Amino acid sequence: MSILPGTKKYPGVTLKPETGSAWDLSAYGHVEATVVNTGDVVTTVSLRLDNDGVWPNRATNAESIHLKPGASGVVKVYFGYSYGKPAPLKPDAIVQLLLFTGASDKPQTIRIESLLASGTTGEKPAVDRRSIRIKPRGGILLGDGVTIDSTKQLDRRGGALAEFLSTPAPALKLTFPKSSTEASVTFRPEIGCWDLRDSLSLVLSVRNNSDKPVTPGFHAESRTGATDHIVSAQFRPAPRRRL
Repeated sequence: MSILPGTKKYPGVTLKPETGSAWDLSAYGHVEATVVNTGDVVTTVSLRLDNDGVWPNRATNAESIHLKPGASGVVKVYFGYSYGKPAPLKPDAIVQLLLFTGASDKPQTIRIESLLASGTTGEKPAVDRRSIRIKPRGGILLGDGVTIDSTKQLDRRGGALAEFLSTPAPALKLTFPKSSTEASVTFRPEIGCWDLRDSLSLVLSVRNNSDKPVTPGFHAESRTGATDHIVSAQFRPAPRRRL
């Protein structure tokens, strides 16, 4: 499936029964598609099942998956559910399947490796831990009233060290090896993703506790991409600065 740049919101393909009637998939529990992002940009592949009717009153079930370039995955739609929430659908009267993505200013190419009905009648989707959204109280990710699990929330790379300090105030102590360009520390929620839709920006307060000048930088990542990498001006030992 090749999608050219454009403004159409949901470009894709529609598959219908050869006879022009409907598929009876009531003997199964879901439909799944195995897809590969063969393009050069992050893409979202959605699968939707429709009953007969006029939009927006027809019954539909849908699910999506985000894929980085070169990545593969399975997008799975359970009968009676859309994006994990109950949604009426008659599995014995599926009039069409849609595979689509979103608008992009760059070409998107997706290889559909398989499309099949599977599972057992009445099955329910498992809770995807990655789909859980956490709204931090007061918008505080790290600070007063927040305790973190270092084993689950910190990822250290390139020789970097990180530890959680609870006193005198909640903080992270980061130590980077000398002259390293690969060292980094990733801080993530214990489960799922942070939901920051009520905020407009991220603010970090940092202090240089070493005896050498440092130039800290950071960025935030989501399933579909990352923010710009923000780099502070160099600051010397002792001062505290907000980024």
